[in-house]
Amino acid sequence: MSHTIAAQRAKDPMWIYERNYAMLTGMFAKLIEKSIDEAVTFAIPGRGETRIQVVERCRYTLTIVLAEAYSADVVPAMSMRVRLYHDAHLVEVISYQGFTDMLPKHMDLGRGSPQNHEEKRQANILLHDWLVSLQKSSVSMQSTSDCPTQ
Repeated sequence: MSHTIAAQRAKDPMWIYERNYAMLTGMFAKLIEKSIDEAVTFAIPGRGETRIQVVERCRYTLTIVLAEAYSADVVPAMSMRVRLYHDAHLVEVISYQGFTDMLPKHMDLGRGSPQNHEEKRQANILLHDWLVSLQKSSVSMQSTSDCPTQ
C-alpha cells in the first residue's frame, strides 16, 4: 500500500480537527486543566503578543479564545474562538474575527452558502498553521489569571 499523506488527507477531512486537538492539548495541557478564568500570554519577539483564554468549560467540551496582536500596524489583529471536544478528541473553529456563521455542511439547514463551508475549512487550516508556528517558536508563557491554582 503506497498512500501519500496528501491522498490520505483528501480521503479523511477530519485530520485537521484531530491534529489541532493533539497540538492544543499538548502545548497547553496545564491551561486546559485549570479554572475558567485562566489565560496565558506569549510575547514573541518580532511578532507581537498572543493571548489564550478559557471562556467556557463543560463536561465534554472546552471553549477558548485565541487572540494575537501583531507588532506591525499593517497586519490586523487575529481573533478566533475554538471548541475542544474531549470525548471525540477534536477541535473546531466556531468563530473567526467575529464571524460566527461557519456551519459544517451537515448543519446547513438551508441558511448557509457554499462559501460559508469553505470559510470554516479555511479557518480550521489557519488554526493548524498558527499552532505549528507557535510550536516552532520558543515562547515564554505567563499566566495572567488572578485565580489560585489548585
